Amino acid sequence: MRTVFVSANSASVFDGDAVSGYRDVGRGLPASVRRVYVLRDTPRIVRPRAGCVSRLLRRKRPIGWRCAQPRGLNLPPDPHAEAKRGAGSRVRILDLSALMCSARLCPAVIGGVLVRKDGTHLTRAFSATLGPFVLLSLTTSSRRDA
Repeated sequence: MRTVFVSANSASVFDGDAVSGYRDVGRGLPASVRRVYVLRDTPRIVRPRAGCVSRLLRRKRPIGWRCAQPRGLNLPPDPHAEAKRGAGSRVRILDLSALMCSARLCPAVIGGVLVRKDGTHLTRAFSATLGPFVLLSLTTSSRRDA
C-alpha cells in the first residue's frame, strides 16, 4: 500500500489531545506508505436546511443564497487537518470547503444540487461533483513531488 486516504468527524470527542493522537497514528504507518491524503472535514449545517429548500421549491422560487448559513458556524477547526502540520512531506490536506462555501456563507444548494442530506453528510449527487477536484488535487500533488 503506497497511498492512504483518511478523514474524520471534527466534532468527535477524544480522551486526550486529538491532534497529538492523529500525529501518533501517522507516525505509525509503515514506510511503504508514500502519501497520506487527509480529507478535511466538510462544513456542517447547524440548522437543518431541507425545510427551507423544500418551501422555496414548492413556491417555485429560486433558492440561491436564501437557505445559506454563515461559514463561521459551519466550519469548525479540524484536528485531523491540524495534525498535518509537522507531519512531514508525505501528508497532504485535501480541503474542499472552498467548493462548498464562499468566504462568508455556505449555501444549501450549489449548481442546482442539494449539498447536504443532513447536518454533516453530503448528498451522493453533490459528492460526485467533487470527484474531479479531488483528482486534480492528487495529480497536482504528484507533479509537485516529481
